[in-house]
Amino acid sequence: MQPLYEDACRGLRLCPRPLPPRLWGAEPSTLARLDPALAEGLAGPGAAGAVERLRELLGGLLGRGCAYCGAPALRVAGYWRIWLLDGGGRAILEDLLPLCGNCLKAYRVEKARQSGGLEKAVERLAVVNGVAVEHARRVVERVLEEWGRSLAVEHWRVELPGLRRHGLQRGEAEALERLANLLTNLPYLVERSQLLVVSASVEEQRTRAAETLERLCSGGLDPGRVAEEARARGLAPEARSLAVHAASLRLRACSLPVHKALELLEGAWVLVVPRSRRPGLVEGLAEAAGRGERWLLRMETSLEPRDPAQVAVYTADAFDAGAAAEAARAVAGLLGGRVEMVYRPAAPGGRRLTGLILYRYTGG
Repeated sequence: MQPLYEDACRGLRLCPRPLPPRLWGAEPSTLARLDPALAEGLAGPGAAGAVERLRELLGGLLGRGCAYCGAPALRVAGYWRIWLLDGGGRAILEDLLPLCGNCLKAYRVEKARQSGGLEKAVERLAVVNGVAVEHARRVVERVLEEWGRSLAVEHWRVELPGLRRHGLQRGEAEALERLANLLTNLPYLVERSQLLVVSASVEEQRTRAAETLERLCSGGLDPGRVAEEARARGLAPEARSLAVHAASLRLRACSLPVHKALELLEGAWVLVVPRSRRPGLVEGLAEAAGRGERWLLRMETSLEPRDPAQVAVYTADAFDAGAAAEAARAVAGLLGGRVEMVYRPAAPGGRRLTGLILYRYTGG
């Protein structure tokens, strides 16, 4: 089977090579940003040094200027060959390309489309390749159509031979390859600057949360009873905040499509841990996610070094005091000590949490 984009890119110096979303976790610029302590904890001995060595390598490549036009380079992008196979996908990193901002938009054209810069990306392709704008537009359309087929792929096999071409030792490249395969496959996921762990039971949890949504919108949800249950399970509930949040959700969520309303029903325990403790916590949560534990919807933490580091442990239903209590006790168990956390509900407009506190937990 032929790799994606090969026919569409034939004869062009610069051609778009959009990445399937899962593969952003394997992109060299992503791996280089990863906290070395987190890398070592997830991928084993040698991973921390490999990440630091990759960061140095990319910095040196930026100084060479854009591979296509010679302008100052903004980022180093991976040159990937990508196959869609039965049951999964295969991605091989062949090379590293320093790119200026304009050529980067044309190269990662899916990002340009998301940001409203698609036409400028098309024009850049035409200029660099010396072809008509209409020809460049047809190439972009075909490439994006092929890229669209990659969105459904859930499991990837990643290989990074291109790193050794630029001087990385075998052990360093192998450590980064282990890390790349980890970050591109569930339960791990990379989004923007965040590392996520995603539960295998997402759909099951959404179904249960939909029942709470129905009670909320029909007036059958009693925040006072939620507070009582939370207290009985060892949490310190904020009864007024629970009532305020329920009233606010009735105004906002009940008129939305169900999938949007369920996003607003989420909440998360927010805790801050020493950088040295984060890898063990993340790995433990990944194991729980793989088992499909009902108390864990997902976990989010920064890819980058933070000391201390913030971690958000999400549940699907902020009014499910039982799941919230299970999550609190599980996190305390993973950290092996006394833990202080607050539980905040989701905010409208994407993955954010409000400043409202629904529950507190101090225990271990």
